[in-house]
Amino acid sequence: MTRLISLVALSTLAAGACQKETKPTEPVAPVETLVVEAPVVESPAVVTIASVTLLEDCPEAKRVMPAREEERGKTAPNLNAVEGEMVEGDIAEGDMDRVYVEPCGQSTMQMAITGQGEMSSALKIVEVRLLDAAGTRLDIISARSPTIWKDNAYAAWDQIVLPKTDVKASYKLSIGNWSKVEKALGATSYGRMYTIEVDIELGGAAKTLRSSQAPREPMEMIET
Repeated sequence: MTRLISLVALSTLAAGACQKETKPTEPVAPVETLVVEAPVVESPAVVTIASVTLLEDCPEAKRVMPAREEERGKTAPNLNAVEGEMVEGDIAEGDMDRVYVEPCGQSTMQMAITGQGEMSSALKIVEVRLLDAAGTRLDIISARSPTIWKDNAYAAWDQIVLPKTDVKASYKLSIGNWSKVEKALGATSYGRMYTIEVDIELGGAAKTLRSSQAPREPMEMIET
């Protein structure tokens, strides 16, 4: 009996010793995922604003109106024919000598891109600002409908500058709210100079461009 108790006691002591020697498991640190961003390859090209023309912001379709004051508003309701396109029921073909095309001169910006390197680069217009002669911001506007000078004419452009290619591009500017500009100036918008400032990205690299100063040009009613 004494031998049996001794064996039980030894077993208990051995088990206790084993339990004391067991070390707690240390938590495994989470594996961090390393994200490597591709470096921005800046285009060596030089981008400049070649010129700006400050007029209005025209709708894509030009409004056709009768020349005589008394006839205006008496034609068929479809007055949004594209210039040069006759829509049945608008104005009789024989009356075209008495028709005005409501004038609207589109504000535009021309860009020149030279010295592009061995790779293509995407051009992005980030923001366009209208400044006064002192450089004070008057309004934030937009540039749309990019075109490229190709084969002696402007054609739609995807804003990709191809390798070793010089680009002459044109954009329409949304300077349509001249009353807002005049409120900021506290005076008429004519007879003073303005600057267009543009933030762009070319190949992912940011650049800021400024045009030379230009006036707001007046529009006149022209009979066709």
